[in-house]
Amino acid sequence: MINPKSEIQISKQARITQIKNPERMTPIVLTFDNSDFEFVSDFDIRAWNFAPARRRGGFVLPLVLIAMVILISLAFGEMMASFNSRMQAIQTRSQTEAMLAAEAGYEKAIFWMSRQKDILGALQDGTSGSSGNIDFGSSSCRYQVSFLDFIGARPVFRVACIGTSGKPVFGRSVDVTVMQETTGWAMGTCQIPTGPTTMDSVYFIGGEVIETPVHINDQHDSPDKIDIHISGSPRFRDKVEMGESRKAGSNDKYKSVISCFAGGIYFDQPYVRITDEAAVQSKINRFRDSTATAYKFTPADSNSISAPKGPVVQLEFFVEGGVGKVRITNNCVYKGYQQASDDRTWNYRIVPGSNPPTF
Repeated sequence: MINPKSEIQISKQARITQIKNPERMTPIVLTFDNSDFEFVSDFDIRAWNFAPARRRGGFVLPLVLIAMVILISLAFGEMMASFNSRMQAIQTRSQTEAMLAAEAGYEKAIFWMSRQKDILGALQDGTSGSSGNIDFGSSSCRYQVSFLDFIGARPVFRVACIGTSGKPVFGRSVDVTVMQETTGWAMGTCQIPTGPTTMDSVYFIGGEVIETPVHINDQHDSPDKIDIHISGSPRFRDKVEMGESRKAGSNDKYKSVISCFAGGIYFDQPYVRITDEAAVQSKINRFRDSTATAYKFTPADSNSISAPKGPVVQLEFFVEGGVGKVRITNNCVYKGYQQASDDRTWNYRIVPGSNPPTF
């Protein structure tokens, strides 16, 4: 019983026994195939839809399943595309950081080389800074400067740097062969000493042709004058480097001689240590230490100024067959810069510790 009307729904076959009158018991048997019934109170029977139910093919569930598969595939593809894009961005960033780290190591190595008075000597002595590591947090690098070979008489160095970044680690390398620039005639100054504290100018004169690079350091003179001394119109066919600026205030110091520099002239150039006491001594020491004992001469001489003087050791540097060589001659005689009288003949050297240099 579902409600006061006692509606009961039965389908297919049913056997119903009900007592309407206690004095009369009449079994009621109803048998139907594929039918539906409704029993109402007082057992009024109303039948409906005695025809078999018609089954229709199910299209909704397969359609939903197919749609779900398509949507899941699209979502998975979008997720994989997003993941791959993110991974590619991470890889690109890591590779870029690794490359920048390697370049930073190269710059560090070159900076170290520029600070050395004698690179070969510094490498031979194991001076700190020729190799090292730099940590940038998300990336790092290691670098090393080493001697590679000679080209003629000029040393060649190798600068190797490896930068790393990311997890997994991405690496980039910078491997460069460098050769220390030589300026040809590194004069240092366009002057010669005429006494312990005095200098005379040396002139390039008309008719001369100079076919080698020239470097002259800034003399820091006051008033500021041209540091290369020119008389007439010499021809400089190779580059000329000047430590000083072209102008003193608004005055162009080189206006009258600029046409002499066919190979170009460069101003505000770095200081060349041709007269640097420590640099010179370092090269002398390296040459001495790499020379066989049989050729380490110590000539004896008096302190007299008589001319000619001796004995001394003479060194001749030259290139033969593309190979730099030195010829050593012991117990030579020499005569210094000739002046008015013999007792004013000097051989000048820089006084240790003097700045500016005295002789």
